[in-house]
Amino acid sequence: MRLPLWNNYSGGGKPLAANQTSNAFSIIRYLFPVNIYPTPLIWDFYLIFRIFILSVFSFIYFRLIGIDKLISVTVSIILGFSGHILLYSNLFHLDVEIILPLLFIGIELLFIKKQIY
Repeated sequence: MRLPLWNNYSGGGKPLAANQTSNAFSIIRYLFPVNIYPTPLIWDFYLIFRIFILSVFSFIYFRLIGIDKLISVTVSIILGFSGHILLYSNLFHLDVEIILPLLFIGIELLFIKKQIY
């Protein structure tokens, strides 16, 4: 298995690692087998999976900062089904926006523990 660094089939070749559109190193695409078995059903499950991951990570973050459980569930569902997320659900940059609550969780845990590791 090789790392997808270069696309030989596009003209004289183009880099995949430096190209954000290809999402060669997207964590979420490796959790779900979109590139291995690209059928419309798998893509549909992948889009629903991204919304689910966003809602779960945002719920964990809201609970971590001390928001009530019912409010955390409500806000997480509203965030997962907000207009921006549904409008851009099939675009590549949403993979980064979905992991953003995970970054907030890491920063919050860093401030709570007051150490890096």
